[in-house]
Amino acid sequence: TYNRHIVPGDGDCFFSAVNCCMRFLDPDWQHDNVSLRNLSLIQLEQDVYKNHQFYFDYLPNSTSDANHDPATIDSLWNIIKAKYQNPGQYADNDLMMATVRALNLDVQLHGGSNTLLNIEGRTTQNTIHLLYCGLQIDNNRGIHYDALIIM
Repeated sequence: TYNRHIVPGDGDCFFSAVNCCMRFLDPDWQHDNVSLRNLSLIQLEQDVYKNHQFYFDYLPNSTSDANHDPATIDSLWNIIKAKYQNPGQYADNDLMMATVRALNLDVQLHGGSNTLLNIEGRTTQNTIHLLYCGLQIDNNRGIHYDALIIM
């Protein structure tokens, strides 16, 4: 069973929920939402420059044979960074995956009483659990994450 820790619905709920879970796993955990977002952005930047072909959908009028020159990749990163760099900006799958890789952990997303998705990092010893409230749960409209702590 899990104890649900409700976090603010301020656009940083994914990072708030991850931070809440990590504080239970590691009492010395030092990240706040801003530093965790920045850590995730550093990882995402590495991912974009290493595997830029997977991110070309961010470019306007992108095609599968998009230009791979350094200026295009720099533009690509600037578009992605602008989407995610400010507090309160929604974390989607790309930023969530970067967070998982940056922290070397697994995330299980739960919806109600069901496990919706396992997001797996590299080799990990830590799994955190988040409640995805994209469904109508407890009068919470829209996409939101809360922390679930194993009892």
